[in-house]
Amino acid sequence: MHRKCRQLALATVFVSAITAGGAAVLSGPALATDGYAAAGIGPQESEPGGAQTISYFEMESPSMMTAEEAQAQMQSVVDQARAERDRIRAQGRADRDRIRAQARAERDRIRASEWESSGSAGSDPPAADPPASYHDGSRTRSEYRSERYRERAVSYRTVRTAPVRYRMSERLSELRTRESARTARVAKRVDERRSRLVERVSGRRDRLVKRVESRRSERVRETAYRGGGGVEQRQFKSVRYERRSSFRTH
Repeated sequence: MHRKCRQLALATVFVSAITAGGAAVLSGPALATDGYAAAGIGPQESEPGGAQTISYFEMESPSMMTAEEAQAQMQSVVDQARAERDRIRAQGRADRDRIRAQARAERDRIRASEWESSGSAGSDPPAADPPASYHDGSRTRSEYRSERYRERAVSYRTVRTAPVRYRMSERLSELRTRESARTARVAKRVDERRSRLVERVSGRRDRLVKRVESRRSERVRETAYRGGGGVEQRQFKSVRYERRSSFRTH
């Protein structure tokens, strides 16, 4: 009985050590003593190791990490990556806006200088102020572009519209020539097809007429053969043979 209790205590200690995830230094008398303690039975003084004690220590390892800790660590890594990505994007947007602002300022400066130089040349009297860019919010982009195009059309009407009209007239004449040639080709194709159909129909009609006439003459000769002499019979046979041979050859 005492031996069975001792074996049960040893098994309990072994299972508890495995499930706890730790490592226990168990050897010899200490294992026996801890077996009694786990089973709730005090060791007897006559048993070896009755006065010895046992100590446990936990081993920390990545494999022993719980699911909650792993999830928390993964979430922290993801948050750090997202923060870095947002920082890089914000920096890129700031650089892009700065470069665009510099380009707009340079373009407005060049336009203002061109406007002043054109006014000083004496071609057209300059306005009170240079044309404001649509970026300042005074007008939309479509309004600004329409005004610029209107000014160009007023100042360069003869120079800009004459080549355009010439090119348009050339284009229209080319399109008309191409369309007329296409119409002629289509009309020729239709006429050829109609003529082929007429020839085919007329040839079919002629063949049908000949066939009807031959059948009619054959019936007349057959009637004469039935009521006539030997000469008509020989003629009918020869005509019938010729008709059959002609049908085979054609």
